[in-house]
Amino acid sequence: MNRLSHIPWRNLLPNSVTLLAMLAGFVSIVYTMNARYVPAAWWIFFAGTLDMFDGGVARRLGSDSVLGKQLDSLSDLVSCAVAPAVLVYATFFRPWGIWGALLSFCWLAFAASRLARFMGNTQERADHFQGFPSPVAASFPASCVIFAEARWGAYPYPELVATLLLVFCYLMVSTIPYPKSFYLVSERILTTWQGWGALFLILIGTLFPTRIGLMALIYGLAPPINALRKLVKSRPA
Repeated sequence: MNRLSHIPWRNLLPNSVTLLAMLAGFVSIVYTMNARYVPAAWWIFFAGTLDMFDGGVARRLGSDSVLGKQLDSLSDLVSCAVAPAVLVYATFFRPWGIWGALLSFCWLAFAASRLARFMGNTQERADHFQGFPSPVAASFPASCVIFAEARWGAYPYPELVATLLLVFCYLMVSTIPYPKSFYLVSERILTTWQGWGALFLILIGTLFPTRIGLMALIYGLAPPINALRKLVKSRPA
């Protein structure tokens, strides 16, 4: 019993959730390597869902730590950067050869850069993200794969996907503020009825993954469009 009392249980639970998200990203990569692209996309969604909880669980237990924050970023590197990059190359960009590989690497490079900035950012505001959060962004290429497979049984329009992918890459490393939904902050999901309702809608939404991708597209483009609109209005006539 004395040995068990020295185990940091408070740290184990949130870090275990983080590692599960990393495992989901790794499983996605394994599925992609075996040409099972739709399950690979689903595992990216699963990783993003787990990512919503680890930080909130840590703060609720009073076990928020530098180690947990760094582990979370490393988990996101696997599940939100490497896994989507490998998946989108295998489905949409493989026919482009080395250029397709470099284009897929752009996602990995920009997502990794955003995560590195997050790890070094000690003044993050509680009401918004700085730049497009990578777990939300990763749902877009995953939903593209599921939609294309269900609609055509193939992966057409790589030019359109490439264009949107590069736009998302820029938004991830931008300084554009992205609002955090009040009831989707992880601490509130399990402690308020509104949070439970939001979680229920997310789980229902997973039955329609293309809609999640559409919501990610709207969430990603709305803030820069709004900022551009304000800039135009502020210019003297």
